Amino acid sequence: MKTAHYDIILTGGGCAAYSFLNELIASRQLPRFKVLVLEAEATFAMNKTWCFWSKERSPLVSHQWQHMSFCSPKRQSSRSIAPYYYHMVSSEYFFRYSYQKAKAFPSNIFFLQDKVVDIHRTVDGVSVTTSNHHFTASWVLNSIPTMIDSSQYRYWLWQHFRGWVIETKQECFSPEAFTMMDFRTPQQKGVEFFYVLPFSRHKALVEFTGFSPHTFEEDYYTQRLKQYIKNTLGVEHYKITYSEGGKIPMTDYCFPRSTQEHIIHTGVAGGLAKASTGYAFANIQQDVRQLVNSLVQTGQLTPHTASRQRFQFYDLLLLHIIQHKPEKVASIMDCLFARNHYPSILKFLEEETSLIEDLRLLGSLPWAPFLQALKEISIQEIYEKQRNMVNSRP
Repeated sequence: MKTAHYDIILTGGGCAAYSFLNELIASRQLPRFKVLVLEAEATFAMNKTWCFWSKERSPLVSHQWQHMSFCSPKRQSSRSIAPYYYHMVSSEYFFRYSYQKAKAFPSNIFFLQDKVVDIHRTVDGVSVTTSNHHFTASWVLNSIPTMIDSSQYRYWLWQHFRGWVIETKQECFSPEAFTMMDFRTPQQKGVEFFYVLPFSRHKALVEFTGFSPHTFEEDYYTQRLKQYIKNTLGVEHYKITYSEGGKIPMTDYCFPRSTQEHIIHTGVAGGLAKASTGYAFANIQQDVRQLVNSLVQTGQLTPHTASRQRFQFYDLLLLHIIQHKPEKVASIMDCLFARNHYPSILKFLEEETSLIEDLRLLGSLPWAPFLQALKEISIQEIYEKQRNMVNSRP
């Protein structure tokens, strides 16, 4: 086995790792460090899209929209989300763009395709063992999910999805507005809705999404996509040019940012996916900025703090409803989008609202499901959960 030492080893070569490299390069301090990226699989495939909203534009964005649609059996609406833009990032473009930037620093950034089998703290730093090599590092930034003890969470749901990019001969889409949620579909196996990103009048990503304890059979995703495209979108003839799928945990589990000294967890493995929505890309960008800033200024990798406790509490209530009363979610979302300005909703989901703004938005929702959730969740459990969230910070 070969042994080599690096300042930082990135275990997992996904979104978080490449985002960290981009930020470190942008800091102009990369020549001070030697960084190794370990990834078991090739990452350049176009197998996923990431979305986020912000008030700024980004060179990584493939498409962006400033109008958002919401649909339910009761209503259909499309409104501006200004000053926000809703951005889509192609994983293939993101990885190739980031890899080419990193390859300009062959003396500082190194890549190895190999499976990580062990990471542990040593007296002098961190030891990383792969299938074929052994390395040491001053720091490890890990984005590989680890085994989770089921006794440490009460709610564990999956946000799971299958999507097709379809092309049509007729003009079937309005490229000005994306559809955040379309609940014009039966709620058969949990919370089910569709998500549509139109790229042109002839091309769009159509995605079926479910919130449930278990994923569905592959035939079910296919069946629902076909039904929605034909019956709801009214598209009879189309060509599928790309498909994607995946799942994101929706849980009250407190993902630790650091389980051992000098080993920092990031990405989904570090709890950066928001529990109630699954959005992670913007949180990852904020996290790597904090990590790089602390590295440059102090030589330490210090991640940004977790979500504020009241937003964790809101997520806990919604997770309870999704798990125990999934049939209520469509009506809750219908009230949310019908009674609030769309930018205010995005600001709330971004966790940037004040308490007064929170109360105004929450007051627009049907109270019964939330009061029932409060009744069924003990105050002691909420206290213990929030205390564990605080204690999980490094």
